[in-house]
Amino acid sequence: MITIRRNAFKKISSILATSKGVLFCSSSMRIDDAYDTDYRVSTAEEALEWLKENQSEARVYLDGNKLVISGPYYFCDHITAYLDEADFIAEAARLVEGFEVSAPVAVEVSAPVVEVAAVETVQDSPALVAANDDSYELKGANDDVYEIERDPEPKVTAPRSPKKAAPVAMISALPDGGFYLESRGHKMTLTFDNNLNLWEMHTDNASSRAWRGLGVRFFDSLEEVERSYKSWRGVSQLTEGTENNAH
Repeated sequence: MITIRRNAFKKISSILATSKGVLFCSSSMRIDDAYDTDYRVSTAEEALEWLKENQSEARVYLDGNKLVISGPYYFCDHITAYLDEADFIAEAARLVEGFEVSAPVAVEVSAPVVEVAAVETVQDSPALVAANDDSYELKGANDDVYEIERDPEPKVTAPRSPKKAAPVAMISALPDGGFYLESRGHKMTLTFDNNLNLWEMHTDNASSRAWRGLGVRFFDSLEEVERSYKSWRGVSQLTEGTENNAH
């Protein structure tokens, strides 16, 4: 018995092309858990179609002069292609009710066929070498893989909660002409020192409290303040038309 990979469709179709007849066997379970089998004459096209639809669990092998395509269990459907005409006629007459020798048994394969030279015995034919033999060809080099179309199951996903927008720091104007801003734990006060002619930034945060003092930085202009602190961008527009706007 020679096992053939179940996705080697070109190889399987080439064997079916040389077959002399195909029998399809289906089983049905009886009330006593036994099975009744029913045989009928089939075609290579039906054999290939069945293999495509049941590819995931199919078994394909050569047993003497017969190519067998079946499911994983003994009670599954199985298809037998006979490479010897006498064997096919004898089995069909024995298993198929009302079978007549004169009935047409020609097999036509529409799938791609690999040309195989005629040989006297099935076992010696290079086309019937096991498809999973690495010495014969690389795996997948001569395969047509068929994907079975199935209705996709609807995916249920929980609605995403909307992202919370980061709070926007607001610059507040102070009565003395300065500005105040609280952002990410930093309490910042910006005032203008007329004696020094500079803007002073006083920052109250965890770091400054650890050093027991306020952090102070001096700036020549509001544009320099905006370049140093992203949260203070736009403060220069708040001073338009005022005395401090010149600074």
